[in-house]
Amino acid sequence: MYNDVYHCVLSVDGVWDNWIYEDVTKFVLDKSCIQAVMESNNPNGNGAVRVSQAFMHRNMIFSKRNFGRSADNATGILLYISPSHDFPI
Repeated sequence: MYNDVYHCVLSVDGVWDNWIYEDVTKFVLDKSCIQAVMESNNPNGNGAVRVSQAFMHRNMIFSKRNFGRSADNATGILLYISPSHDFPI
């Protein structure tokens, strides 16, 4: 759909303890995630929020599986960048 979409994931160790870089890339550049972000251009669109929430929810599942009750806190920012004119700003 968009071959020129770049991403940056800024997050704390509570995320990176559970993911490898390649899997994060697969998640945030999945076709469904890009489509959700594109919907953020609509007046009622909240696709970018949904992608962020889904990423953090998946991280919570991973952290409970990997660390149980001693899982670390997690904070993250997802940034999408594209030179396409119709990509959300």
